[in-house]
Amino acid sequence: MPIAVSALLHGALIAPLVLLHADPPKLLPPMYRVELIAAAAGPRAVGVVTESPVPAATALPRTVPKATPLKPALLISANACATA
Repeated sequence: MPIAVSALLHGALIAPLVLLHADPPKLLPPMYRVELIAAAAGPRAVGVVTESPVPAATALPRTVPKATPLKPALLISANACATA
């Protein structure tokens, strides 16, 4: 019996806090009705799949461009900025 009275008392104290602190409803963007229309269904396309040999992949020679060397003046200024 004391547990039931305690539960009712706690419920009576907590319920107003929960009910009064309800967030206002969030505003939602307007809803649009969209009707999608497709073309009429055509006749089924009946086809025959023939297995053809897959051509072997040929390896292409890769050409790697050579890097352009930096000028010494740029290297000095870059190192000076990094150590400063």
